[in-house]
Amino acid sequence: MAEKITSGSANFEMTLNEIIESALDKVNMVAYGQNPSPQNYTKAKREINMILKSLVDKGVRLWQVKRLGLKLTASTERTSGGDVYTCTLGHTSSADTEPGTGVLWKMYWKLAGTAGAAAWATDTAYTCIADFLLDEDVLSVEKAKLFRTTGQSYDDVTIRNFFRYADIEDRQATGASFELCVHKISPQYRCYLYPQPDSATNYALELWLARKLQDFDSEDDHGDFPVRFYQYFVFRLAYNMSGNCEPDFRESLRLEADRLLDEAISSDIPDNEVTSRRSAYSIGANSKHRY
Repeated sequence: MAEKITSGSANFEMTLNEIIESALDKVNMVAYGQNPSPQNYTKAKREINMILKSLVDKGVRLWQVKRLGLKLTASTERTSGGDVYTCTLGHTSSADTEPGTGVLWKMYWKLAGTAGAAAWATDTAYTCIADFLLDEDVLSVEKAKLFRTTGQSYDDVTIRNFFRYADIEDRQATGASFELCVHKISPQYRCYLYPQPDSATNYALELWLARKLQDFDSEDDHGDFPVRFYQYFVFRLAYNMSGNCEPDFRESLRLEADRLLDEAISSDIPDNEVTSRRSAYSIGANSKHRY
């Protein structure tokens, strides 16, 4: 019996061009292997990116989870009127926030700090150890831990929404942080630790973040999702492009796309199941922290 010959590879992917060609071939808008018209290509590219975005609302977890180790940066200290102040909320300074004299200064500063700090100045960015921005590709904050650098141990940090932070009366309290309040502001998340860390060297923050799916921008881009979802994208794109087809045929495309999506999703491994085949992108059916 002849030896079975295989390719030796298992890295099949489809480019944006190939997905569009396959989808348009199914609705007879282009012969397979031929290029679509510029108008159809532009429309198909827009539609497929809309399909990507729509998966967020379906709760489909295709994006990757990434771990971020965050080193804390000490709050700015400044001298004003002979006293030293520590920044308690990041901001760009103005006369209203001048420590000790501005009408809003207590919202942004507290009377504390080390002698010899530089003088306060207006129109200057000042930072606080307890608030920071995440990268624009972050979709949600899934888990947070406070790392104690001295004892090499982790403490749980509860993730809250921004309204919880608004309800905290003493936001300038210091200690080992046990809450992380997150606020989605376009296009990023701004995060607030409570209480404010009392040291920039004794603690670090570990975050588990879900990132957004990356768009299809150019014709050679591959999908930012597992291979088993390609068939869904082909059929769903075919349905979206089939406006001139018979209703029964369009419905058959939609049903097949829905079936393929359900099939692909069903391959997810539950969070409580231990397996070496665990999906790299499964973080639960619904994110609790997409604020």
